[in-house]
Amino acid sequence: MNYIELTITFQQYQSEYSDILIAELSELDFDSFQEEEESLKAYTANPRFDKKSIEALQVQYPDIPFQFTIRNLENVNWNEEWEKHFDPILINECCHIRAPFHKALPGIKYDIVIEPKMSFGTGHHATTTLMIDYLLETDCTQKVVLDMGCGTGVLGILTRMKNALHIDFVDNDDWAFLNTAENCGRNDLTGYDVFKGGIEAVPGDKKYDIILANINRNVLLEQIMFYAQWLNKDGVLLLSGILIDDKEVIQKECAVNRLQFISEKHKNEWIAMKFSI
Repeated sequence: MNYIELTITFQQYQSEYSDILIAELSELDFDSFQEEEESLKAYTANPRFDKKSIEALQVQYPDIPFQFTIRNLENVNWNEEWEKHFDPILINECCHIRAPFHKALPGIKYDIVIEPKMSFGTGHHATTTLMIDYLLETDCTQKVVLDMGCGTGVLGILTRMKNALHIDFVDNDDWAFLNTAENCGRNDLTGYDVFKGGIEAVPGDKKYDIILANINRNVLLEQIMFYAQWLNKDGVLLLSGILIDDKEVIQKECAVNRLQFISEKHKNEWIAMKFSI
């Protein structure tokens, strides 16, 4: 598969700049990101990518002056690329997310081994960290879980380690579909299924105790009505992949679908929200 590498160089770097542009680039089918000291690299396999969309972002965000370059990548060994840049991360002193080539930490309750390749969900991005923070305080015992837009599968894998009964992983990206299956095997998971697709891939007769959706605002707005239909009474819906400025529109759509707002968590410019029904 051929990928396009977009390199954005900031004239004056601030961490929130990357957060804002990652959110916007996700809407343009960029599915993997690498933050560096004064730049941001983003990757897409979309053959219809047009640099005019990036020029439009320059106009849209005049307060974030940046330059960009585009490079076509062919036959890249993504395993080697990720090994160069993927560092392990420890969340709340109890959840260690690492690659197979990293050493396990002694005494860690949840040791998650993933090889992310091009899939989103290494734990480094604020939205993944926020979702994990929520899951660490959520009772998953004997719960049936849907990990929607699963990426690497890291969120669903954590719920299984917290004694969830069954996980359905769903993602419409080929890399994510295969990567989640591989990562489930690396963590010796049982009691799960991996489906490729969007909402149509979710088993029609299923109901869930916990639904996880770390995607982006537009997709969430399209799918919230389905989450409400699939959620068991008193079930938990955790949403992220959205900027703090999008809080009101997400809450409004959830309220229309009888989802009760419970709480929120913030990190940098990002937000995760918890709902129930």
